[in-house]
Amino acid sequence: WQRLAKFMNLTGMERHAIIESFFPIHHQAEVQRLASAWASLRPLALLQWPGDQHNAAVRDYYGEEVAFFFHWLTYKTRSLILPGLLSLVCFCSKLFLSQDGVQTLRNGYAIFMCGWVAYLTSSYAQATTTSNLLWGMIGYSDEALPRAAYRPELRGSPRETVLRLGHWALAVGFVAQTVTTASLITSFRIYALDHRDAQIKLTLLGLEMEYSTAAEWGVYLITANIKVMNLAWGLISPWLAEQENWRTDQMLKDQQVKKCFLVKFVVYYYPFFYLAFIRDFVEGCEGQECIHELRVNLTVFILTHIVTVIAQILVQVGMTFWNEFSLRKKMDALSSARNYTYVQAQALRPPYAGDMDDYMELFVSLGFVTMFSTVYPFIAFLALASNMIELRVLAFRMCRVLRRPMPRGQEGIGAWMQIMQVVTYLSCVTTVAIVVFALRPLKEMHSAQKTLYFVVGEHLMLAMAFLFARSLPNPSVADELVLERNQEATEEILRGDCVVMHARSGSRACLKGCQHLSPASPLDTSSL
Repeated sequence: WQRLAKFMNLTGMERHAIIESFFPIHHQAEVQRLASAWASLRPLALLQWPGDQHNAAVRDYYGEEVAFFFHWLTYKTRSLILPGLLSLVCFCSKLFLSQDGVQTLRNGYAIFMCGWVAYLTSSYAQATTTSNLLWGMIGYSDEALPRAAYRPELRGSPRETVLRLGHWALAVGFVAQTVTTASLITSFRIYALDHRDAQIKLTLLGLEMEYSTAAEWGVYLITANIKVMNLAWGLISPWLAEQENWRTDQMLKDQQVKKCFLVKFVVYYYPFFYLAFIRDFVEGCEGQECIHELRVNLTVFILTHIVTVIAQILVQVGMTFWNEFSLRKKMDALSSARNYTYVQAQALRPPYAGDMDDYMELFVSLGFVTMFSTVYPFIAFLALASNMIELRVLAFRMCRVLRRPMPRGQEGIGAWMQIMQVVTYLSCVTTVAIVVFALRPLKEMHSAQKTLYFVVGEHLMLAMAFLFARSLPNPSVADELVLERNQEATEEILRGDCVVMHARSGSRACLKGCQHLSPASPLDTSSL
């Protein structure tokens, strides 16, 4: 694949209908071996330990890009076991503790979760370095082949700079528009609710309605605006990224991820932040009404997520079955002698669309687990159960539903590692904000006192997260020794201080007539 990419732009040929499609064919014996354990949907297989026992086989068959996604999903699932079990204790604590005791336990659990996500970030960074060493991906981001659309003459040009800065400005503009529109609609809802008993009617969008009805409409207008902006961004952002002249596929992917997460953060989290911090001031909440609704919505999100993943796979299976049925029917009508080949069956499968959406869902759910654990610790157990199922369902999709993706190299999980650090610090700030501004007894204090508690609390939590993040060195001592030995070996080889080295048949050195290289002969580095 790498050699072909040097001479042919296969993606462009497919886009311009020069070729119908190109993809590697599934190796039936290998995919059967993976499907029997890694991708099995048997009940016992769903409960198998989320360890690293399949990582090497997945990497050998699918390449590092796919392997690192499942490496992250497996690591996250395994790390959720302890928080998930502790969340059950918090969930059952209301059976033997008073209400104040339950809330104190939940606050302690929230502090634990902030430390946990900081430790998860640093420990996974260390695990990623180890996998990069084992899979030969150290430095791959800098050494990968340039994209076919990359134009070296435009590097550093005003055009490239304007496009990249403009893309970021547009992302900020989308976020600003969403937040500003939501604020304006919220202000309108406050006004409408204050006049709900008025005898006159309000004209909204050319329609006459009661003030109370107009206030209800505001909720749907905010949701509609968020959905429209999300859809527009999904269409505009990928096209802009393609125009920015990134040198490698990994650079292009990382830039798309950063901008996409910035916009998706507002789309996913705004409704939950509204319930936690805003609704009480706009509509008012009787007792713990807002917190109760927040817990219900968090449960619905986690359950809806796994149901959506399964439904998407079922739709893809149904489409593949229908395409195969239609093709067989057409071939039977043309001639009974025509055979339906294995290659044709592979071609009818849906192509692999990349891992961005899968990563996005997993990181969003991680944010929910860490940011809202003080009001709903049980979400950690739900996330654990969801990930255990999703791990096998997505593996099943790779083996049984999709075409085999083009194996691609990748150094770690790219920009998602930086996003995990952002989620860590956001969790610390959000946890303290919920305790101070949304939960009793601090909620009922004077604004100045609450502000002081919030500033002191979030600084302490951020300091704790920072110390946890530095608790594990990256690379580890063992990996550092390996890197040092590799560097020494590289310097020794390039110095020519080595034994006789025979040129491999067909190499450039052999074609030049050199039968061997030795310390006595000049070292031609261009032939190595």
